[in-house]
Parts: sequence; C-alpha cells; structure tokens
Amino acid sequence: MVKTIAEFVENYLAKLGLIMYFSKPSAPAAPDYRGAAVAQGQANIDAARATAKLGNPSFINPLGRRDVDFRPDDEVFVTDTLTPLGQTRLDQEQRIGTQLGSIAEQGLTEVGKGLGTPFDLSQVGDITTQPTVGGRDAISNAILAREQPLLDAQRQATETDLLVRGHNPGGSAFEGAMDQADRRENDLKIAAILAGGGEQARLYGMQAGERGRGIQEQAFLRSLPLSEVNALRTGNQPMMPQFQGYQGANIAPPNIQGAVGQQHAAAMNTYNQGMANAQNNMNAAFGLGGTIGSAMIMAPCWVARAVYGESNPKWLIFREWLFTLAPKWLLKLYIRFGERFASFIKDKPKIKNIIRHYMDKACLIILKEKKNGIL
Repeated sequence: MVKTIAEFVENYLAKLGLIMYFSKPSAPAAPDYRGAAVAQGQANIDAARATAKLGNPSFINPLGRRDVDFRPDDEVFVTDTLTPLGQTRLDQEQRIGTQLGSIAEQGLTEVGKGLGTPFDLSQVGDITTQPTVGGRDAISNAILAREQPLLDAQRQATETDLLVRGHNPGGSAFEGAMDQADRRENDLKIAAILAGGGEQARLYGMQAGERGRGIQEQAFLRSLPLSEVNALRTGNQPMMPQFQGYQGANIAPPNIQGAVGQQHAAAMNTYNQGMANAQNNMNAAFGLGGTIGSAMIMAPCWVARAVYGESNPKWLIFREWLFTLAPKWLLKLYIRFGERFASFIKDKPKIKNIIRHYMDKACLIILKEKKNGIL
C-alpha cells in the first residue's frame, strides 16, 4: 500500500514539475569490456594494415618497378617487373648461367678423379745434397789442393830470397818473413772452408727450390679442375635492379579499452554527483523547522480530509497512522506538498477513490494496533 501511495505521490510531483528535483539518477551500465577488447583487437589489425600500406608504396626506376599487393586475407605479395630490355638481358644471363652450370657439372668428373687420387711426391725430385762437415771439408780440400802448389812455390821463393840477402833461419828477418807466409796459408785454408760451406748451401737451396716448384706444380694440376668448375659456377651472375625492401611504419592504434574505461568512470562520477544532489535536495526539501511532533500538532491532514470529507472521522484515523506508523519520508512529503496535492484532487473523484482505498487499509492498520494494545 505504502509503495502504491508513494507512486501516486511521485506522479503528482511529476505533474507539479518537482520530480526531477527529488529524483535519483540510474546507475550507469557496466562497460562491455569484452566488446571493447574485440574492438581494440580490430583497431590493432586496422592500424597494422594501414602501417603496411603507408610504408610500402610502389617504386619505379629506369630498370623496372616494384609493386606491393595487399590481399584481403592479409597476404602480401611483392612483384618486381623489369623493363623489356632489362628482362631480355636477364633472360640471356640466365641462359648463359645455365649453360655454364652444365659445363661445370661435366667437369665435376675430373674434379672427383683429381681429389680421389692421393698426392704423389714420387714425381718430384728429392734433395740429394745435405749440408755436412764431410761435404764441406771435401770442397775445402779440393780448393786447397788446387792452391797448395802455388803456396809452396811462394814459400820456397821467399826462403831463397832471404838466404841470398844474408838472412839465415833463426834470424828475426827470416822468421818474420816465414810467419807472414804461414799467415797467408792459414787465411787460404779458412777461406777454403767457408767456400766449401757456401757451396753446399747453394747446392741444397737449388735442389730445395726445384722440389718446391715441383710440389706447387703438382698441387696446381690437382686443383685446376675444381678452380675451373668454380669459375663456371660463379661466373656471369644475373643482376637484378635494386628496390627498397618491404618495410613498415608504426601507426599506434586507438586506445579503445582505455576510452571505454574513462567513459565509464565519467558516467560513474556523473551518477555519484546526481545521487549527492538528489540527497541534498531531499534534505533541503524536508529540512522543515521544528520536529515531526510539532508538525503533527500544527499541520492538518489536507489530503485525508479531501478524500473522506471533514465530517468523516476517518481522516483523523489516517492522520494518526501518518504521524505514527507511516515512513518518515512519506510524512515529510505529506507535510511539504500535502496541501497543494489536496487542492489538486478536490475535483477528481476517481483519484480520490483510489487514494481512499489505500487510506482505508492504513486506517485498519492503526485500528488493529490499538485493539492489540500496541498503541
């Protein structure tokens, strides 16, 4: 009953233009985070697609062009197209390369033969002359044998000359001259020994050089087929024109989820402010001077008298219910707007019949309470 009376009063306040003054806003609906996530994902995909398209235009140069084709299934195809002359040259180079490759393939047989044969040093001459003391002495002795007769003749001539001039053995002049002759002979022996060692080194180096050249020649002949195959395989490579490679810029997608969260936060702020305003308005409207007890004494029951008539004591019974058992908010509304509402319904019997139905129930409640001794 109370709810129905409240609804009736609310309708009345709406007609008076006061319902917006007291009404409380509805809470905003919770954001559709799943929908926002789906929208965010689609925005990310759209941003990626825009990034790829903006960062990869078609390129054209004197040798040809490069086109980037974006398919609906997000496949990307990059196509290079040469000029007619460039295409002809590329075809020629590819044919030449194919033919050279065939020749190189045939040469692999010779490569296999060469690499399959162990390296043979038997065809390279050995070094027969090894530097030794005996070999050096043999050369030195040969040199001394050739020079010794001349040394002996010079010694004999020196002794004869000394004797003719009156210098006998044991004298200082004779012994000095012989000492010089001995020195010359000793110097010749040393020179012969050095010459023998140098000759051995010369012979050894000559034979070692011959052997090294022989090994290099064998190695060259062994690797020649492989070198020829590599030259055929790598030669005459076709040259493609150079275009800018596929790349992308970075376009940031819109922050849909963040915007949804901010929108909901703003709606909640508006809702909370509306609730606070409604509560303040209610407090202001019902902040009447004095207490409810004094209002009960001073305020007549306008609506009940309009419904029952002043001669019907029921309006007093309803008045007692209103000031004892009715909700406080209803009592405050009644005191605030009851007089104007009674004036509004005085010539509207249908509305008064509806209100009387619920007021009768309120009167029965108050009578039952008194019967039970509660009041």
